[in-house]
Amino acid sequence: MYKDLFFGPEPTKDTWYIVFIKKRRSQDQFFMCQYVVNTMRIIADELQGKVRFAYINTPKNEILKEIFDAKTLPFQVLIKDGQAYEQDMMQVLYNNIYRFIDGEYDGGQYLYDKYPVPRVISEPELKLKYVYNWIGK
Repeated sequence: MYKDLFFGPEPTKDTWYIVFIKKRRSQDQFFMCQYVVNTMRIIADELQGKVRFAYINTPKNEILKEIFDAKTLPFQVLIKDGQAYEQDMMQVLYNNIYRFIDGEYDGGQYLYDKYPVPRVISEPELKLKYVYNWIGK
């Protein structure tokens, strides 16, 4: 779906807020992924379609995790006008997410990085990326 949305014949013009999560907790104290998904649901209801929301279960989608270089979860990114705005890590609170979506994505205090929307890689490219990452340690 990602490839069709952002690189298909008619790329989306919608603004997207995407969070990379792990649906199943490894331990009870790691509640942040579920918390940010619930926060997104509240904001999505308030914004009434002005921004599209999605979450990606990273264990089930290794390629997207790698092309965005998501190292810590939850990993949040706003996609607007062909740019990806990576939110500072561990921003799970309502006010921080809302402010980021509402304009602090470009140069605001919650921005970590900004880059063009990454292209989807193939399985062989993913394996090469793993080798490159391993060698670079």
